[in-house]
Amino acid sequence: MEGLDAEPMTLSRDLCNIGGMRNCDLTERPGKGFTPWKKGTGEADVDKVWCAARCLHFPKLNVSCWFDSSELVGIEHWGRRGDKWTMKNKPSDCSRA
Repeated sequence: MEGLDAEPMTLSRDLCNIGGMRNCDLTERPGKGFTPWKKGTGEADVDKVWCAARCLHFPKLNVSCWFDSSELVGIEHWGRRGDKWTMKNKPSDCSRA
């Protein structure tokens, strides 16, 4: 049984990141094409505009991110940084709010 003696496979740090994004991409303020930072929770607003978006929480980073497929469409900071959020601008073909 040769396979049992082999060392366990470890994933490199780059492979563990979502869609090739680094931790700093999730914690820094997104740039052009995003709404300005707002106070409070953005969960309801993101869901109104991006109905297909799914939320992923990153507790070690104090961040929640919304992804539509592999595209980052919303980000919310919470915890010690204070609650604030931003979201990608509404697509032109969106029929929702």
